[in-house]
Amino acid sequence: MSQQPPLTISNVKPEHYEPIRRMRLHPSNRAGFLDQGSFSEADQQLYMEAHAASYIVCLSEGEPVGYAGVVENDIRICTNPEFKKRGIGAKMLREIVRRFPDAKAKILRDNVGSQALFERCGVPFILIDRPSPSRP
Repeated sequence: MSQQPPLTISNVKPEHYEPIRRMRLHPSNRAGFLDQGSFSEADQQLYMEAHAASYIVCLSEGEPVGYAGVVENDIRICTNPEFKKRGIGAKMLREIVRRFPDAKAKILRDNVGSQALFERCGVPFILIDRPSPSRP
């Protein structure tokens, strides 16, 4: 049985901005977010410069495999699909709640994976329905 490389939690640095964007936009992750729109590297740069202090990354062999953050007291969390089911989400969630104990998450009703993670970790969340598409 091969041993997994150690996971470390780090504050977000500029070199993490693009890997975070790619994780967020990965098709298997995108569906779990309320806002499913695309955004450019420049948009990501501006966003992260404004919010990096409230974000962490989980690193495996120096590479980001997940991230979590709190913006407007709302927890955002995402794991690289190739690294799911390894405890990374729980590790990040525990750390982000330690740093931001009053933060909560808004989780889409159909995002059962996130619901299970938050329940396992004992972190409160609010279920929300996916907004209906706008009609012309």
